[in-house]
Amino acid sequence: MEKTQNFNEEAALKVISEMIEASKNNVRDNSFFYLLWGFLVLVASLLEYCLLSFLHYPHHYIGWPVLMSIGMIITIIYVIRKYSRADSVSYIGSFFRFFFIAWGVSLIWLLVFIIPGNNHLVQPAILAMYAMALFISGGIIRFRPLMWGGIITWAAAMGSFFSPFPVQLLITAATVIVAYIVPGFLLKRKNTSQIHTN
Repeated sequence: MEKTQNFNEEAALKVISEMIEASKNNVRDNSFFYLLWGFLVLVASLLEYCLLSFLHYPHHYIGWPVLMSIGMIITIIYVIRKYSRADSVSYIGSFFRFFFIAWGVSLIWLLVFIIPGNNHLVQPAILAMYAMALFISGGIIRFRPLMWGGIITWAAAMGSFFSPFPVQLLITAATVIVAYIVPGFLLKRKNTSQIHTN
């Protein structure tokens, strides 16, 4: 009887461990989001820098609302398609969904209600929010490049705070390459290699 109970406990722990690992692999598949948002922020930063520094266009910020709106639409469509096909949603997957909804709402509050009138804070605040998301995401899926991306982004936010606005845009562009796009490609490659080995 005791042997059977030990076997059942071991089997249950094995199943739980496999479920956690499967949900982590599913979350690792989200390299799409890091690449999408990394490239959108990169283009928006460089576009604003060019419009501001070279063309002296008064509405130099125009790329941000346009590109971020496109990103939101693509993200919503992708999430709906992805989760409508899923048989079940893991706790980790649910956490990420709720976390990024809360993160997005907090970022919008910062940009719309807290920062207006003080443009110097926009890029440091955005970078600090990105850093938090990267660090937490990397920690949950145990992916060090994302965690390092978060640490680098916090440092960039600090450096950006002491820089003039055009330089802040270049810092943001460089940071998303190192902290979002490179880890996004590494995550994609890692997930692809795991699929081929299984």
